[in-house]
Amino acid sequence: MIINNNYLDEIEKILENKNELEDFKRYCTLPLKKSIKINLHKINLDKFRKLISNWGWKIIDPGFIEKGNIENDSFYIDREEIDFALGKSFLHMSGIFYIQEIAAGMPARFLDIKEGDKILDISSAPGGKSTQIGDYLLSYKNRPGIVVANDVNGKRLQTTAHNLNRMGIYNSMLTKLNGFVFGKNLGEVFDHVLVDAPCSGEGTGFKSDFSLKIWKRQEINKICGTQFQLLVSAIKSCKQGGTIVYSTCTMNPYENEENVSKILDFFKGAIELENVDIKNKSIGITEIEIDNETKQILSEQDAEKLARFWPHKQKTGGFFIAKFKKVKTLQEKYPNKENKIAPKNPFKIDTSKSLQKQVSNFIQEQYGIKVDKSKYLFFATSKKIYLTSPEFLEFKDILEFEKVGVPIMKFGGEHKFIPLHSFGTTIGGETNKKYINLNQDDMQKYSNLEDIKIENLDGKYKDREYVVIKFEGIGMGVGKIIDGKIKNKFIKA
Repeated sequence: MIINNNYLDEIEKILENKNELEDFKRYCTLPLKKSIKINLHKINLDKFRKLISNWGWKIIDPGFIEKGNIENDSFYIDREEIDFALGKSFLHMSGIFYIQEIAAGMPARFLDIKEGDKILDISSAPGGKSTQIGDYLLSYKNRPGIVVANDVNGKRLQTTAHNLNRMGIYNSMLTKLNGFVFGKNLGEVFDHVLVDAPCSGEGTGFKSDFSLKIWKRQEINKICGTQFQLLVSAIKSCKQGGTIVYSTCTMNPYENEENVSKILDFFKGAIELENVDIKNKSIGITEIEIDNETKQILSEQDAEKLARFWPHKQKTGGFFIAKFKKVKTLQEKYPNKENKIAPKNPFKIDTSKSLQKQVSNFIQEQYGIKVDKSKYLFFATSKKIYLTSPEFLEFKDILEFEKVGVPIMKFGGEHKFIPLHSFGTTIGGETNKKYINLNQDDMQKYSNLEDIKIENLDGKYKDREYVVIKFEGIGMGVGKIIDGKIKNKFIKA
């Protein structure tokens, strides 16, 4: 393990006790306990705990979460010796949980999410926090709202798309834009914005010590500028009364407290710092040293509202969270310019009433699912039917997008719809016909992309018929009956 001495000098300046430095160095690159985020709109905590206890697994509360309107969903997980990785578990493959570091699972919890909210994740890849936001929205019974998952890097956005599909987060929209443009072009359209900013990554030494080896103050200054501009864009595009959460996986105060200080000054009177209510947190830094001079950047009262996760104290990755509330509109001061991010060559999509009726009738006739128009909106491209939320219509013509929702069916011959894997993972749990419940062993085989032999079908299912795969009543995917087997359709999403 190599840690740049310049970086250690910076850290030593802000440690509460200088004797902590050796502990800090040691914990920076220690492996972390495995941890997961449970997909609450698919399974409740009691059912999940009971289910995995039968396999010798158990979840352990990290002890950070104050009770609020969102049930705790982030846990350490212990498993008995097993011959496959956690990421190959069928519960992971079918979107029941997401593998996520504990500290990284905290920021999305502080967005004050309400039913039907429209939320921007301005720098979303690889998508863990977007799936969290979408999950929280889907946990409400009626209007599912929408999460706009943005990233400027197309390759990273593909990973986000995969994760949203796997987790069944159909109330989502992907954009590939420079995050600076939202505030300039759209104005105050989002209820909340998450800025999980690109950063120097010092807090991820448990994965790789690369960032710790190459640390340079000059590069940090460049990153700070990007982070500040993303915060400016986020605050401009957030509605009055909304929340903006800023987070990084880094430890130096320049990317963290100093950016908070600068943004409070820049939007003085329009935003306020709110408390990040986490148990056993470390609070923020009030002073930084620049050119051998000490500069106060935050009051003690404001510093106490922030949350730091130190590797040697909280035993997590290094992390930082700040929460702002927008208390005053900025629309008059910063009127949005001509919208240059509206779809220039919009996808040829069909969201017509006739399509809604056609798809709804098919789903009800074939699978017994009565479609709730307040929760589901279908749209068609030339090849597929996608499921999204009705809130998509508010953004369809003002925001250039790469992908919307989750593909649930494709067009077949004679105007038939053919269900895809994601049909099962999104609305398949609601079906009351044409489904098969699999046991644990068969579900694992299904997630390993194997076909499943089913005994004693007794003519219940026609050959070449598509069925929803369920486990414990939860929709897990789609299969096709061929010669007494369930032909695996997992990879056809």
